[in-house]
Amino acid sequence: MDETTAIAEWRFEADRPTTCIPVFTGRALPDEGLHLLPFFHGTPQGARTLTVKAAGRSVETTLTPRIGEAHLPWTGVKILCDDPRLVARLHDGTPDGQPSADSNLYAFEPSSPISISPDEPLVLRFQVEVRMAAVDQRPPPFRDAIEERPLEELREIRRSWVLGALGESDDPHVTRARLALVRNGLRGLNGEFGDDVASLCTSSADDFSCSFFWDTLFSSTAIARFNPEYARGAIATAFARHLERDGSTPERRWNFCVPERMFQQAPQSPVASWALCSYLERQDDPDFLHRMYPFLVRNHGFWEEHSDLDRDGLSEYRWTGQAADNSPLWDPYMMARDAVTGCSWLPPVASVPLNAFLFWDARHLEHLAKKVGNAEDAARFQARQGAIQSALDRVCYLPEERRYWDYNHLTQTHQRARTFYMFWPLVAGMDVPEATKRDLIENVLLDPEQFFGAVPFPSVPYDDPRHEPSGYWRGKAWPHISYWLLQMLWREGYQKEADIAADRMISVFTGTPGFLENTVASLKIQGEGGFADYNWGCASAALIMERAYREPMPLTGGGPLHHG
Repeated sequence: MDETTAIAEWRFEADRPTTCIPVFTGRALPDEGLHLLPFFHGTPQGARTLTVKAAGRSVETTLTPRIGEAHLPWTGVKILCDDPRLVARLHDGTPDGQPSADSNLYAFEPSSPISISPDEPLVLRFQVEVRMAAVDQRPPPFRDAIEERPLEELREIRRSWVLGALGESDDPHVTRARLALVRNGLRGLNGEFGDDVASLCTSSADDFSCSFFWDTLFSSTAIARFNPEYARGAIATAFARHLERDGSTPERRWNFCVPERMFQQAPQSPVASWALCSYLERQDDPDFLHRMYPFLVRNHGFWEEHSDLDRDGLSEYRWTGQAADNSPLWDPYMMARDAVTGCSWLPPVASVPLNAFLFWDARHLEHLAKKVGNAEDAARFQARQGAIQSALDRVCYLPEERRYWDYNHLTQTHQRARTFYMFWPLVAGMDVPEATKRDLIENVLLDPEQFFGAVPFPSVPYDDPRHEPSGYWRGKAWPHISYWLLQMLWREGYQKEADIAADRMISVFTGTPGFLENTVASLKIQGEGGFADYNWGCASAALIMERAYREPMPLTGGGPLHHG
């Protein structure tokens, strides 16, 4: 029906007159998974109060905040049956009648047997409604009636909506990936996402049924190819709980959440300007550009003004969860690993990938500033690109090694950790010496012993002692990273190699149940990938299967290397 309501229909047929006693049972679950609450400063650790009511043909279950004890949002579900012969009751026992102290069981059952015949089948329709509201609000009331239109008509309405939301594609795998992206969409209605549609990482009941900053922004680039409204929402909702004071945005967000702030207020890698430019390449949407431009400027300012503690002109991640949680990049700094996340707070380390991202961000912001008519900003972001390039060359580049390495000013050491982030100055189109560029691409990225195997572009090269094929950021391949590397290879003239890598990735994508968050970096190991139908897994698969990496990248520098 709509984003808050679903209808299910049950049909019972008989080839001769008979009677039946249909019974539908369920259980209302109390609060679970409260381990997320420690992420929010000052939030009481109590659960909400579960209430289950049965009256007439409906069951209502609510999780109500206990003010002063639990700051979680109000949640309610109502199940309504359309047949007056079925009555809703609470059960004091288990569904099979065994005694139980569990009082959260409910059932829909008739008071007497129901007759059915070949000419009169029994058709039962149930409506399920979900309502949510912030802790200090009340949700809209539940409906008291079921939609009267035939189920076939309602099904056709939804089918038409889904097909319209998916756009047109001749590739069934692309359509499947788009369908999963649409299923991960969540309209805000009266929540923190407003009326925008957010792209959640997964449509599930686990921790990742939320919007992560760079996950949703990356996903928006694939969504923009078939659903502009959804793409706008994915970009806009990435900035829920954005602070104008310093430009920070929490790494993840929920449509309904506790009022307290997360400890991890610092955003993930800055890709928002790239995402907006990708959207604007397909849509002439000046209103949305003007709406989002201040957020993007402040987001860049967070890194420039508040994340360069050692004042070397290069920004620093604050904790490992902002990029590559447990990567070998962070091994020297993992003594105080967080028990819940497995991540760690970081000292001021000049980060090669972060500053390459920021160079890229400044280039896109220069372009966007020109589009909004702000010449001063355009000049500032052009100068910013030069400043980042100069600082990265001065601090992180070792010409004798032809490498950019992260640098820790406290220990005065470069962190020589080989990961797929070592190619990020190339991905961002920075001014990399040609000999270094050629060496990094031909002798490292395209080396089958390092990054160019059957599952291309592992997070840590195959020949590194720290490589673990199933290791989270210690070996697994990450599809969004792979897409950006394909773009770089194609742009730099390695088009045959890009297509070979893409074909290998497509084989992996289409050989797994759902499009995964990440993939094991070995064809010999099965069943250890990340979440299925993860938003950037779906987005990456769709983009790569559409060969979108071949499309021009007008805002990224660099040019083809003429290689044999």
